[in-house]
Amino acid sequence: MASLATPVQVLSRHSSSVKVLQLYVKFLQGVRNDPWSAARWAAEAEKLQKMEEEANERAVFGNSTGVQNDGVKNLDDSKGVIIMGANCLIRVINDV
Repeated sequence: MASLATPVQVLSRHSSSVKVLQLYVKFLQGVRNDPWSAARWAAEAEKLQKMEEEANERAVFGNSTGVQNDGVKNLDDSKGVIIMGANCLIRVINDV
């Protein structure tokens, strides 16, 4: 019979997975009754989720500000962005 992985082993293999961290937080709260560790891991999961969301936004929109690092407007990098809802109504249009 295969041995089961402990929560620490799973965390060491999948520490960059928001879902795994969120499940570990639930384990710490519900099973281990350890709110201090749960809060620490919840903060880590939230930080990772925010980083993932920012990376996804950069991948989708790129440099949507059109401003280079030195503050000079770069017109070649300007992108028009239109965000539509599920019912095909336009929600947001940026100024290009």
